[in-house]
Amino acid sequence: MLAEKIDEATGAAYDKGLRTAVRLKRVLEAHGITLPSLSGKWPVNGTPMVELGECRADVAEALAAGLEGKVAE
Repeated sequence: MLAEKIDEATGAAYDKGLRTAVRLKRVLEAHGITLPSLSGKWPVNGTPMVELGECRADVAEALAAGLEGKVAE
């Protein structure tokens, strides 16, 4: 995206996606889980986005095991 076409709201949404990706990466790594392609992305319709990317099944299993029971709390 060209810098001259980025409005303040889009820039803020992009920054939020980046910050959220960094936060999630840090938390996952603290639990021994690495998603190499985890990154912030450009917003879609103003919504900040995080790209989780592909991962091996054993990594997805570890992530699922770590999250089980947490959603309902």
